[in-house]
Amino acid sequence: MNALRLARSAAPALRRSAAAPSRRTLASEAAAPAEGIEGQIRAVLNTDEKIVMGVMGLYVGIYVVSGLFSGGKKEEAPVAAPVAVASSGAIPDIESPAFEKFIESEENISKLIASWEK
Repeated sequence: MNALRLARSAAPALRRSAAAPSRRTLASEAAAPAEGIEGQIRAVLNTDEKIVMGVMGLYVGIYVVSGLFSGGKKEEAPVAAPVAVASSGAIPDIESPAFEKFIESEENISKLIASWEK
């Protein structure tokens, strides 16, 4: 009984699929062009996977060749040494490297404390 019911419910679906004309859906492939530059490339690299690998190889080749002719590493400019701040100068910023030299002097520390009290 169940087999008969299953056969009756599947029969309309089978008739519809057999009678439907075949159409190209989004998942199917279009015909590859046979003319122009793409046709010449497709003659050598006939599948999509080979095309992708060829493009990736081209990019890697360009990167390697540009690295060979770039001239190597450039020398870094020498960093200037921080200048020691004179005791008669203004108070440097706390985060600057000159502040460490500034607070080494006792008179600069008193100048800093006096500026805080203002």
